[in-house]
Amino acid sequence: MHKHYINKLLDLKDEDIIIKGISIERGTKYIKLELPIREYVCPHCGCLTKRVHDYRVRKIKHQYELGYKVILLYKRRRYLCKDCHKRFPEDNQFVRKYHKISNYTKQLIIKEYGFKQSISDVGRHLNISFHTVMRHIKTHVRPRRQTLPEVLSIDEFKNLSHGYGKYAFLMTDPVNKKLIDVSPNRRKHNLEYYLSHIDKEERDRVQYIISDLWDPYRQLVHKYFPKAKLIADKYHFIRQMYWAVQDVRLRVMKKYKKGSYEYHCLKKYWKHILAYTYNLSTKHFKDYKLGYHITAREIIDKVRHFDQDMKKAIDLKDSFYEMMHSTSNQEARDVINQFIDNLYQTKLPEFKIVARTYKNWKEEIINSFITYDKKQLTNGFIEGLNNKIKVIKRIAFGYRNFDHFRLRIFALTHNDCPITSL
Repeated sequence: MHKHYINKLLDLKDEDIIIKGISIERGTKYIKLELPIREYVCPHCGCLTKRVHDYRVRKIKHQYELGYKVILLYKRRRYLCKDCHKRFPEDNQFVRKYHKISNYTKQLIIKEYGFKQSISDVGRHLNISFHTVMRHIKTHVRPRRQTLPEVLSIDEFKNLSHGYGKYAFLMTDPVNKKLIDVSPNRRKHNLEYYLSHIDKEERDRVQYIISDLWDPYRQLVHKYFPKAKLIADKYHFIRQMYWAVQDVRLRVMKKYKKGSYEYHCLKKYWKHILAYTYNLSTKHFKDYKLGYHITAREIIDKVRHFDQDMKKAIDLKDSFYEMMHSTSNQEARDVINQFIDNLYQTKLPEFKIVARTYKNWKEEIINSFITYDKKQLTNGFIEGLNNKIKVIKRIAFGYRNFDHFRLRIFALTHNDCPITSL
């Protein structure tokens, strides 16, 4: 029974393994093992034999066990065929021919590679070198572009610092939370070459594409995905409004002296000014500068009376949030058109930029109210993936090779990368 437990502890698949002894030297645990004598079919002539020719001890690196490095001292047996006199080794399930790392350790390499840690850390955890990890990953993991989904999300991220474009291109499936592919360059002619090599039937199956407000993306979508609707990511057009209100606040704030009551409110409570007023708390708190208790909503009421431009900016901001929260897909076109007209009518210079942007991207903004599987579509998943990519670059202190970088991105998104035989 104890033999079965040891095999299970070491994750050795061969149930007939015989443990002959365990010793510990300088932080390394040496485990002597062998297999029982069996009758084998000669691979050369097909005759049966149980005759042993000789033994050779193989040193096999295994996983860490309870803080110890583990070395398997496998007493490998070679058999001799009595008919053709050829020699051949016995079969086992824990290490391949000519290899010095156990099969289970190889499986752990792929598993550990998918966590947020450096390659050196993976090697240190598994008692192998950095180069062994990389050689194994390059040999056995084959990431490839996934089939384009009905809903496609596209974005860019900061690329490697040499040999490639400034930004790399990313495609994901935001519904099923899967990475589709990573391309080393975001330049328009590179993307045209890349997209033109995807089968037209596959491209025509895409119904919706979500992107930021970068015009070359719009041109590429119209050219290579004529049947898809382009959706402007909400974050990118909402922040246009955010920036405009922020600019008005700063302009108005500079009109007052630093120690003044108005300056204090505009500077300290900037987050309240940018937030949706009707979501602000009605709970009282003490403002020591003002000298009395007040609520967040009352602060906004005071700020509205400081300056007429500030009042217009807050009213526009609140009407914008109201529009985003309550507008249905059927109402979107009329509501967006009316809101753009309101932006122009305010005559605030900060909001003219917003009005031009919204007018230029009106169709894509209207499409952002479309629901798919009862949810509105955004680039939230791909933006989160961008943050994860920044983390792995920082952990690795940068990458030089884009193929290795791409491999790492696929591994960390836990996509089903094809794996060759271990």
